[in-house]
Amino acid sequence: MISGPSTPYETMIEEESQVRLEMQMSLDSKDSDIERLRSQLTSLSIHSLDTTSISSIGNDLDSDEAYPAAESGLEGWLSMPAKNTKRFGWDKKLCCAFQDEKYLYLVMEFMPGGDLVTLTSNYDIPEEWAQFYTAEVVLALDAIHSLGFIHRDIKPDNMLLDRNGHLKLADFGTCTKMDSTGLVSCDAAVGTPDYISPEVLISQGGTGYDGRECDWWSVGVFIYELLVGDTPFYSESLVGTYGKIMDHKNSLTFPDDIEMSKDAKDLICAFLSSREMRLGRTGVNEIKCHPFFKNDQWTFDTIRDNDRRGVSGASGDADVSGQ
Repeated sequence: MISGPSTPYETMIEEESQVRLEMQMSLDSKDSDIERLRSQLTSLSIHSLDTTSISSIGNDLDSDEAYPAAESGLEGWLSMPAKNTKRFGWDKKLCCAFQDEKYLYLVMEFMPGGDLVTLTSNYDIPEEWAQFYTAEVVLALDAIHSLGFIHRDIKPDNMLLDRNGHLKLADFGTCTKMDSTGLVSCDAAVGTPDYISPEVLISQGGTGYDGRECDWWSVGVFIYELLVGDTPFYSESLVGTYGKIMDHKNSLTFPDDIEMSKDAKDLICAFLSSREMRLGRTGVNEIKCHPFFKNDQWTFDTIRDNDRRGVSGASGDADVSGQ
C-alpha cells in the first residue's frame, strides 16, 4: 500500500523529533559545541542591548575578583578565559548553549523553588524572611554593580529560588553597562512601573542619567511589598502610580494594621528617598550596616551557608512544588 503525503501533524512530529535528536547530540558533545559556539556567535548580528544582556548571564569566575568592567558586550563575555570555573553565584548558571539554523538555545540552571511572587502568594512573609532575602538581593546587586552593570528591573518576579532556598536574579533584558562615572544615559523609563525610581521617570523625553541608585530604590519597593503585600505607590492607573512615585515624600505611608519593626520602616524610607539621600549611594557597606539586618543566624559573609530549603518548599531538583 502506498502511503499518502504526510499530514501537517505528522510533519510537525517529524520536525520535533529531529530537533530533539539534534539537541541531544549537542548536549552529548557539550564541550566541543561550546567552543564551536564561541566562534559562531562572534559572527552573529545581535543588537547591542542583547549582547549586553547575554554577557551578564552565567559568568563564571576563577577568583574572588570581579569580572573586569573594561570588557563589555558579547565579545567580552566570550573572551573570558576557559579556566574560569568558579560560579558567579547570584544569577542562574548557563549550563551550555548551542544553535541550529534558526535558533540559539541557552540551557539554564533549573530553579525548583520558583520565584518570590509564588513565595509571597503562598505565605505571609515574616520579617525574618524579608530580612534574609533582602540581604541576598543586596549582595546580588552589589555583585552586578561591581561588574559595571545596572539591573534596572528588580522585582519579585525576577528573583528565583534554588533547591537550597537561596535567591538568584533573572531577566537581564534591561541590564545595561555603566560608563566610567557609574552612570547610564537614558531617555525613556526602563523597568516595571511600580518599581521605577523618580530619576528614571524624570529622564523620559530628555537626556537623563541613571546610576546604581535606581536599583536600590527598587529594593525599597521590594521590602515594602514583602511585608505589606502590595507595592507602596500602587494606583489603578499608570499616571497615578507615576504621580505617587514623584511625590514619594508625601505618598509613602505604612498601613496601621501591618506589624512592622522600626528598623524595617527606616530601611524602606532610606531606600525610597531622593537620589541624593538614598541609602547605598556611597557604597554597599552602608546598607550592610543597617540595624534591620542584625541577627544571630547569619552574616553577609555566611548567608549562603544558611539552609533555606524549608522556606522554598523544594526538597530537591525533582520537587517543583515551588513553581
